[in-house]
Amino acid sequence: MGGMPGRGLCGSGLRGVSVAPPLTLRVNQLITTREVLLEKFAQVGISAKPTSVSPFGILIEEGGSVPSLPGFHEGAFYVEDEAAQLIPPCSILSLVTSCSMPVRRREENRLIWPT
Repeated sequence: MGGMPGRGLCGSGLRGVSVAPPLTLRVNQLITTREVLLEKFAQVGISAKPTSVSPFGILIEEGGSVPSLPGFHEGAFYVEDEAAQLIPPCSILSLVTSCSMPVRRREENRLIWPT
């Protein structure tokens, strides 16, 4: 048969996971806008572009230290995957609130916390 089956596929997979992915940020809309933050990045030579799906995201094309990015200390952004940016904040809050509320059992008339 000559050689191990899948050897080339395994090698390309290992090369793929050894490369650092681009950094995705979510702009804090209470502090700034995506356009303003992109301009700040451009002024200091950071290669960045808007995310393709999320209206709040920025893709940093080259690696670097997150705390050294303009706006970090002001809370202008935080690191968040673009897919996570598509969940509306109120949905997350509703989920967390509903999962952490106590439930009253009628027959026992006492509060229990969901597990």
